Amino acid sequence: MSADTKLRRVLAYVGPACPWCGVEAPHDRMASGMQLCRACGGEYEGEIFRPPTAPMKVFAVAEQGPAGANACANHERNAAVTACERCGHFICSLCRIDSDDMTLCPACFDRLAAEGALPSVRTTFRDYAGSASTAAMLGVLFWFIGPFIGPFAVYFGFQSFLQGRKLGEEEGWVRAAIAIVAGTLETLGGIVMLYFFSARVRAK
Repeated sequence: MSADTKLRRVLAYVGPACPWCGVEAPHDRMASGMQLCRACGGEYEGEIFRPPTAPMKVFAVAEQGPAGANACANHERNAAVTACERCGHFICSLCRIDSDDMTLCPACFDRLAAEGALPSVRTTFRDYAGSASTAAMLGVLFWFIGPFIGPFAVYFGFQSFLQGRKLGEEEGWVRAAIAIVAGTLETLGGIVMLYFFSARVRAK
């Protein structure tokens, strides 16, 4: 499966789907184990994930006493349990959102998520593997730009390797390695060829 196909499926994700044909799986009737797609007949393994629900207890300000607690900025009757690390507003356990090693209020969480500042909630990713392959291919087709585009192939290849390691995808590692090797050879080979070409020009 190409990186572009995976990216399109991530952007259009509405629920579990067959990895072969993309038809949405009947998740209300799924069970953990091997699944059989009714559309294409392909088999794939599925796992039902049920996140644990964290116990939550909300205290009223009156229960804490007049000097025992601050009121939540969003719920004046609820006692605050912490403060938002971005805006400093006091928030109760209903408003508290722990994300990316930060404690945020709902407003700050929504704003940072919309700005793409929270990696854990991003739904789009740069296709470093595709960029590395494109740069490496351009370096092969146009050798005279190898010294300039080869480093980009190496850079995007390393970024693709790191991205695949972070996302747990191993199929992009081969493309990343090929792009790194090709980019290195293009850079060195292009420099050598430009040197000899300029030497011949000077000799004339």
